[in-house]
Amino acid sequence: TSALTMIETPVTPSLRKQPSVTQPTSQKLEAAAVVVLFLLMSVVNYLVTNASTGLIAFTNSEIADTHPVYILPAGYAFSVWGIIYLLEALFVVYQAVPSTYGGGLADEAVASVRALAMALFVANGVWLFLFGWQIFWVALLVIVAYDVLLFKLLATLDVNYFSRSVPWKTKVFVAAGFSANASWVTVASFLQTQVNLLQEGWLPSADFTVGEIALAVAIAAFVVYHSADLLYTLVAAWALAGIAANQAPGSDWGCSSRICASCAAGIALCEQADSSPFGGRPNGWSALCDGWSPSDATVCAVDKSAEVVAAAYVGIAAVAVAFVAGVVRALIARSREAAEAAKQAALAPLAAE
Repeated sequence: TSALTMIETPVTPSLRKQPSVTQPTSQKLEAAAVVVLFLLMSVVNYLVTNASTGLIAFTNSEIADTHPVYILPAGYAFSVWGIIYLLEALFVVYQAVPSTYGGGLADEAVASVRALAMALFVANGVWLFLFGWQIFWVALLVIVAYDVLLFKLLATLDVNYFSRSVPWKTKVFVAAGFSANASWVTVASFLQTQVNLLQEGWLPSADFTVGEIALAVAIAAFVVYHSADLLYTLVAAWALAGIAANQAPGSDWGCSSRICASCAAGIALCEQADSSPFGGRPNGWSALCDGWSPSDATVCAVDKSAEVVAAAYVGIAAVAVAFVAGVVRALIARSREAAEAAKQAALAPLAAE
C-alpha cells in the first residue's frame, strides 16, 4: 500500500530536483573575467612600452638602463615575456572552452586557480604602472605579492611533469605558463630590490648580488626538484645567463652609451651628483652625462663583476642538477606506481573469488 501511495502521490514541483544552473553560470562568468583581465594586462603591457602614450613617465627599458644594478639581465633576456604571455594565453583560452569541445571550463584543476590567475593578472598590470611612475617601494610590494600568487597557484595545482596521474592538458595548458612566469618574476623581484636601493643612494655590491642569486637558485632548485619542471629550469637559466651577459667585458651595461642615452628629466639618478664612497659603484649620473652626445667616447662608470658571472653560471649548473635529480625522483615514483598497479591487477581475480 505504501509503495502504491508513493506512486500515486504527485510530487510537487518544489520537491523535484531542479537542474542547477548556478554553477555553470558562475564558471562562465569567472572564465569571462579571466579573459577580460588577461586582455587588459596585455594591452597595458603594450602601452607602457611607449612613453609617448602618456600612461607612464618612463619605460621599463629607460629605468633599467639608468639603474645598472648587478642583477639586471641583458635586454634580450626580457624577450622571454613573449613566451610567458603566449603560454598564459593558452591557459586563458583553454579555461574558457567547454569540456565538450576539449576545453577546461568545468575542469576542477582550472577552477581551483581561476581566482589566483585573475589576481596575478591584476598585480602584473598594476606593477607596470607603478614601476613606470617610479613608485618603486609600492611596486616592490606588488611584485612580491605577484610572485607569491604565482607560487600559490603552482602549489594548488601541485603538478609533477613526469607523473602519469596529471593530465597532459593540465601540464601544458594550465601549469606551464605560470611556471615560466614564477621563474622569471622571482629574479625580477630581486631586481626590483636592487633598483630601489640604488634609488635610495646605494648601488648594491657584487657580493650582495651573489647572495640574491644564491637565494633565487635555491628557490628554483626546490621547485624543479619537486615538480621536474623543465620550463622553470629553462627560464631560470635564461635569466641567469642574461645577468652574466651584462657583466661581459664588451657589454655596455653601466656605461654612458646606455645610461646617458636613456637619461631624461625626472629620473633622479640622472640629475644628481655621484656621492657614493664606493669606487666603481656610483649613485648619480650628472657628471657622467653632462653635455653627453651619442658621438662621445663610451665611459663605463660601473665596474663589471667576474664574481657575479661565476655565481650566475654556478647557479645555472645547480638548477640543472636539481632538475635532473627531480626527473630521476619522478621516474622512480612512476616505476613504483606501475609495480603497485600491476600487483593490484594480479590480486584482483583472487579477491573476486
